[in-house]
Amino acid sequence: MKHTKKLFTLLLAVCMAAALPVSACAANEDTPAESPIISPRLVEIEDNIRASNGTYTSSAFTCPSTNGNTLRIFYRDESGNAAKVVLQKQGFFGSWSKADDMEISGNGEGYFTYDNPGGKTFRIVVHSMNGGEVEGYLRANQLDL
Repeated sequence: MKHTKKLFTLLLAVCMAAALPVSACAANEDTPAESPIISPRLVEIEDNIRASNGTYTSSAFTCPSTNGNTLRIFYRDESGNAAKVVLQKQGFFGSWSKADDMEISGNGEGYFTYDNPGGKTFRIVVHSMNGGEVEGYLRANQLDL
């Protein structure tokens, strides 16, 4: 019985060691080439967006202060229309004001960062620069930089 336990323990250890490299091979490599690889602590928004009226507004989200010192906003346009991506911060009595923004050319992509987002509530508005359709990939995540 004593030898059976030792043999079972040895086999279990070998199986566990052999399974470690398998999880590293299962990674998703669907990251745009120009986007730096980062390890987000919290993904606030990750969505394919579309608005035929020329303006998309995300739902509001709050950044916990324990999940990183930077909020990163990435947008890839898929409509062919130049766009303006605006990060808005919620103020007193629910009012919204611009915290930062960027302009993206048609079918272009880019990102910007906002420092010290902890405890603040935000939303993202994407405007078509020519009033056309808004369509693209939007991602906002909190991380340490």
